[in-house]
Formats: sequence, C-alpha cells, structure tokens
Amino acid sequence: FIAVAFGTLVAFSAFEATFALFGQRRLGFGLGSSAAVFAVIGLAIVAVQAGLVHGVVGRVGEEATLRLGLVVVGAGLLGLAFVRSWPGLVGALLALTVGEGLAQTTMSSALAGRADRARRGEVLGAQQSAGGLARVIGPLLGGFAFEHLGPGAPYLGGAVVVVAVLVVFQAAVGTQPKTAVPE
Repeated sequence: FIAVAFGTLVAFSAFEATFALFGQRRLGFGLGSSAAVFAVIGLAIVAVQAGLVHGVVGRVGEEATLRLGLVVVGAGLLGLAFVRSWPGLVGALLALTVGEGLAQTTMSSALAGRADRARRGEVLGAQQSAGGLARVIGPLLGGFAFEHLGPGAPYLGGAVVVVAVLVVFQAAVGTQPKTAVPE
C-alpha cells in the first residue's frame, strides 16, 4: 500500500510541477490562469474529501473506492496528455481532481485500517516519508519528460505509473488479510 501511495503521488506531483508550463504551451495560459486553475483544483479536492469520500466508501467499500480513485486519476492524466482546448482541460482536470481526492484520502484510511495497532504510527509515518520522496521524484521526472519528450509526456507517463500502481494494489489486496500490514 505504501508503494501504491508513492506511485500515485509521483504521478500527481509530476502534474503539479509541469502544469503551468503545459498550460502556457498548449493553451496560452499566463501566470494568473495557472494560479486560478490550481486554486480551483485545491478547492475541488477539499470538496471531494469532505463531501464525496464518505458516501462512496459507505456504498462500495474502501478497496473499491481506492480502486475507483486510481482509475479516475489515470483517466484524468491520460486525457490531460492530449488536451488542446478548455473543454478538454475541464474534463481531464475534473477526473484528475476527483480521482486524487478519492485515492489519497482512502489510501491513508486503508493503510491505517490494515496496520496492527502497535505499528499504526510507524506505518503512517512510512507513508508520509514515501509521500515526501514522491514529491521530489515526481517533479524531477515530470520536468525531464516535459522538456525532452513533450508537453503531454508527464501526464502520459503518470497514467502508465497509475496503471502499474493499480496492478500492485490488486496484488496487495488479493494477498493480504485486512488486519495485516503489507511488508
């Protein structure tokens, strides 16, 4: 589960680090437009975490919510890779934002719920450490991909990472009892 959290955050961090350049190159954004998009994304993630996660988890369960979040993040990144207009941007960012809100919130809960009580703090600390490392690696990889492979490359690469993360998640869910922490 920590690897899943790491990979997801690598992909999202690559998006965060390159989006202003992407918006400038593909859509003619200035600094104000990029800032406005990030403000809306932040508010949307808060809204998803505050208003949507609980209902979705209650309806389909934690694992299905996390899986759904990852699929929607991947779809948003894939869509973003090919965006060339405002309507396409809105759809891709909506998917990315909703998916990220579902995935990140549910990830922490799922990890904590599977950890032995005595190790819960240790496991959540490891998740935070992995997240910090992902916030370093994601922008480096995203910037490299943007510069050397093109504006859509960080998002296409991020979508591939999320698919890999889904495979890891499926393997972890299939082999781990709900009370054990994946090693």
